[in-house]
Amino acid sequence: MSSPVAHSAVYRWVDKDGTTHYSETQSANGHAEQIFQSSAPTPDPQMETQLKELLKSQEQSQQLRDNKAKEQESRAREESARTEACRRASERFTGLASHPRVSVKEPDGTLRRITEEERRAHLAEEQKRIKEYCGQ
Repeated sequence: MSSPVAHSAVYRWVDKDGTTHYSETQSANGHAEQIFQSSAPTPDPQMETQLKELLKSQEQSQQLRDNKAKEQESRAREESARTEACRRASERFTGLASHPRVSVKEPDGTLRRITEEERRAHLAEEQKRIKEYCGQ
């Protein structure tokens, strides 16, 4: 990060033909007037070290913020999925509880009414899901 000290000067001179010249270097005959000079301050090594440490600290802080935001997004997605699973389990439970005659579609496309024993097993399964996803 260290840089050499930068000096910049501007010189003005008039040549033998009367032409005025401006340059960062003096004329060949040395008859030039310096009209501007600028110099950059010498870098302070301690300040450079502090700056590097500050930049590193800022990068680490940004990384922590990014990680926290990702965790929050992940938790929000998980909560949304859990809420949706709760809603579906509740709907299935309500449907099974309020309709004792339930039919299912078999793999060959035919409909078959489930037995009372199957309906109760499905009700128990949905109750487990409601406990798991809805916290009830």
